[in-house]
Amino acid sequence: MILLDAARSDRFSAYGYEHPTTPVMDELAAAGVVFEQHYAQDTATRMSVPSYLYSRYFVAPIFPNSAHVPFSHPDNLFQRPDDEAISFVRAFEEAGFLTAAISAHNWTGEDTPFAEEFIETHSTSARIGAGKQGYTLAEKVIDYTIDWIDENREHDFFLYVHLMDTHFPHYFDGEAQTLFGASTYNASSFKNNGWPKDLRSPLSAEDRRYLDAMYDGSLRYADGQIGRLVEHLRKRGLERTAIAITSDHGENLLEGPGRYEEDGASILTHGGPWYEPVARIPFILYDPSRLQPARYAGPTEGVDVGPTLLALGGVPVPLGKRFDGVDLLEVLDGQAEPKPHALYNHGIRSGRYKCLFDEPEALLGEQPIDPEKLTGRLFDLEEDPGERVNLFEDRRDLVEQLASEYREALKAPYDRFVAARSGEQPRSAFAISAKHLSSESSWRPVRVGINDCLSNEPGDEPLEIEIPMPDGPYDLTLKLRGEAVVEVADQRQAVQGDFREMPRFGAIAVEGETFRATVTPQGEAATTLCFLGFTPPVSEVDAAAQEARLQRLRTLGYVQ
Repeated sequence: MILLDAARSDRFSAYGYEHPTTPVMDELAAAGVVFEQHYAQDTATRMSVPSYLYSRYFVAPIFPNSAHVPFSHPDNLFQRPDDEAISFVRAFEEAGFLTAAISAHNWTGEDTPFAEEFIETHSTSARIGAGKQGYTLAEKVIDYTIDWIDENREHDFFLYVHLMDTHFPHYFDGEAQTLFGASTYNASSFKNNGWPKDLRSPLSAEDRRYLDAMYDGSLRYADGQIGRLVEHLRKRGLERTAIAITSDHGENLLEGPGRYEEDGASILTHGGPWYEPVARIPFILYDPSRLQPARYAGPTEGVDVGPTLLALGGVPVPLGKRFDGVDLLEVLDGQAEPKPHALYNHGIRSGRYKCLFDEPEALLGEQPIDPEKLTGRLFDLEEDPGERVNLFEDRRDLVEQLASEYREALKAPYDRFVAARSGEQPRSAFAISAKHLSSESSWRPVRVGINDCLSNEPGDEPLEIEIPMPDGPYDLTLKLRGEAVVEVADQRQAVQGDFREMPRFGAIAVEGETFRATVTPQGEAATTLCFLGFTPPVSEVDAAAQEARLQRLRTLGYVQ
């Protein structure tokens, strides 16, 4: 299984793109099965990866394993897999397969919960190193993969390879220059890492061509490296090795000025609402010994990947376990009904329409749906593929119909997810955004870069913080600007920050499954608090490795 992080299907030649970005994967697609309307369950890695790993519509996110990345909602600290859940990787293992992950992504490294699902996990950034991109380039990842295959070719194996080359940042070199052509461009609208200097300004035609060339070049480069792997498998006589190509989510490429600012998405080029550029992803299955060439036009989802790969490998679902997704091979063979829609935890794609709900929890509670309280966005993707015209108010009849479909499909999975809770302390570091710290506060919400923060005015009361959290010892740090006195239990300490470093409060203990603290501003200037970082105790801490990981996260845009 080759995972191309942040790869959107409409940039694959096999999916109709006009430029030759994916000749190798086009060849696999022509001889394999192409799922044309394949949707990610989320628009960010932290949610989409566990969703396809466990085949679950609702799942706790992958923790970034860093106290510098505020992605955790407090409720997620208590979530655990439900009793019927199993990763499809673990199912391969139980059937006798050697399972391994070779990953260039920092969040799927050897010391993460993700790694526990595999017999072996190989973090290329830690073992090989990362360049200016913040990750190991595909050439070195594929070199590592080829060596691993040669060492383990006598085993039945499931191998997961996570490539990061289609993920931001993008540079104008190599394949990007080739795709852009011989004409010159001064790139004055972009930083050297491919990020536009001004999100709100429209791109000129040349700006657009430059940005497209950087992204398309990254995809073309990754495609060439996949070609090396495919050729190696053929030379080694491993014709019965099935290959699956997919992604965790797509990538926004500034299709409209100001889009990300108004929707509150991060500075990264993915995340945010379930729009087509980040929602639709490739899914290609290549196995000429068992699959006939086909193109399937019906909706499919990330949760279907695991059940389908298990079926391809002849592996049954373990007794007492079940998936939310389906075996797409049965759908192809006509043994199972086609899926009527694709689902997201905030919306549904059904036929030509996509509906995104502002408050999906209201649709999944115990009370019946109140049509008058529904808010959100409705798009006709045939008439409006750019998702610019919101029909939500004009087509309330269709909204109610889609809301009912959404509830019918997701109520049981949601209830199962909510009921699966544990008070066990997380093993990975995490951070809680200031927007989750206190529901009653005179501090005002502000946006600082990619972070949702709280800022005080002179004379404001201290910020009283109360966060549900599993009991145990933690090391506490704060992302803030200004001066404040922080009190936790009987500990009191003055802290000062300027956003460049996270001041450390020190060791604390959470009891009664609630973290409580008081932040009292000091001085004349405002104090702005963006998030709190919590690091559970670990037996050994490699300071150099921690700093290297933090630098990679900065390069990838997850940390400012």
